[in-house]
Amino acid sequence: MMRSVVATLVLAGGLSCSSAAPPPPARAAAHASPRSRLRPCAIPGAAEKLLCGTYSVWENRATKHGRKIDLHIVVAPALTPRPEPDPVFVFAGGPGAAATDEAGGWAGDRILRAHRDVVMIDQRGTGSSHRLDCHLPRDPADVQAYFEPTLPPAEVRRCRAELERNADLTQYTTSIAMDDIDEVREWLGYDWINLQGGSYGTRAAQVYMRRHGDHVRSAMLLGVAAMGQYLPLYHARDGKRSLDLVFDQCEADAACAAAFPGLAAEHQRVLDGLDRARGHATVKSPVDGSAVAVTIPRDAFSEQIRFMLYGAQTAAAAPYVIHRAAQGDWEPFARVNMLSEPGFRAAISFGMHLSVTCAEDVPFVPEGAVEPAIAGTYLRGYRILQQIAACKEWPRGAIPADFHAPLVSDIPTLLVSGQLDPVTPPRWAEMVAPHLSRSMQLLFPAGHHGPGGLSNPMCFRELVGRFVEAGTTDGLDTSCVATMKPPPFLTDAASFDRALRQNGGG
Repeated sequence: MMRSVVATLVLAGGLSCSSAAPPPPARAAAHASPRSRLRPCAIPGAAEKLLCGTYSVWENRATKHGRKIDLHIVVAPALTPRPEPDPVFVFAGGPGAAATDEAGGWAGDRILRAHRDVVMIDQRGTGSSHRLDCHLPRDPADVQAYFEPTLPPAEVRRCRAELERNADLTQYTTSIAMDDIDEVREWLGYDWINLQGGSYGTRAAQVYMRRHGDHVRSAMLLGVAAMGQYLPLYHARDGKRSLDLVFDQCEADAACAAAFPGLAAEHQRVLDGLDRARGHATVKSPVDGSAVAVTIPRDAFSEQIRFMLYGAQTAAAAPYVIHRAAQGDWEPFARVNMLSEPGFRAAISFGMHLSVTCAEDVPFVPEGAVEPAIAGTYLRGYRILQQIAACKEWPRGAIPADFHAPLVSDIPTLLVSGQLDPVTPPRWAEMVAPHLSRSMQLLFPAGHHGPGGLSNPMCFRELVGRFVEAGTTDGLDTSCVATMKPPPFLTDAASFDRALRQNGGG
């Protein structure tokens, strides 16, 4: 069933968004330029030098005693010699991704940078901010490990023992990290800031808004997570919803339906077969390119298909991968897995990921909630049960008593969702919106975990630029969203091979 490609805009809880944006802070001499604190640096993917530096914070902010850690900062300075005083602060996803990993991309955003600095700070425990790296798998040449559970308990115990030599793993929660960010904001000389968060970064942004909202002018949240969305309890259910929508799209698309008739039934046959025996494929080692035989369990297959649904381009390949697996050909799936898994595991700081989820999510999963959440899903209990087991091996940090309460705020906020999102579908933004009196929901009917991969990407960039420039959703023209179309499904080996080559796959 193909959804109508129009933007769905909902005013939060039916509340009016007619109030004017608060006046921006005046350009005052007291506003210190970050150029006085940071140094020029070369960043991969950036056409010009940006500004880099570090700022030290106490690991234990409460006691202010013991270890200090350096937070890594990259600023893409405004392109005008007289920038606006309220920059854009970027909050990365994961949890466990580093904001500065995307510095090259943000450097190329000439719209946001036209009048404002773009500030990226690696959250404590990620990137170059005292990264809590578990090195999973321990040996990158262990290719089979990329088809096995990410967080086996023995490896979690090993990781904890290694990291605790130089880190208090209870001190890497979101609330503590957002106090870090505010301290860096003040050190850099900014008064008001605009927030942009994606995925877990939307949680981080909400925590920052709750704790330091008097310094926030506006917020754009992409792939909205609700504060009471206990990760990863609902991954299986939301992933099934997304894949079922892709099945509907394929059935409604003449080329896809002709190439893959009965795709949903084929997918179920693949899962049933994997319940009996693993699939087999040969892949290239990411270390030396040698051919390695691997086996494919059901859990790895279901999780990787769910990951493919994060973007429109990879989702367009999912029907082909499923169809080939149903024919007994596991090579396409294995190639996708080896294109994504090594990079994903290198990008995510799993120690920080566990310090966050084992403090903020897993302990609060209600008793008896797991079975209803996974019933009838393709992924079943793989993610949530693995996370619960991992957290039994991890120290638990403290969080504020009101951590899971909805954020209540009048800060102008743009809540952006993709209709086919497998992890933060629109229903989560719908839970957040009623408590934000000056928010607007923007739905991309063809979008997944954001609008990435859709045609006319400048529409979204310009839309966000207009929102930040105005500091309000009032009068925000979103009509261009109707022009953002999904890519065609990949229906044969030639188009699949071409897409993998374009994305760096063999």
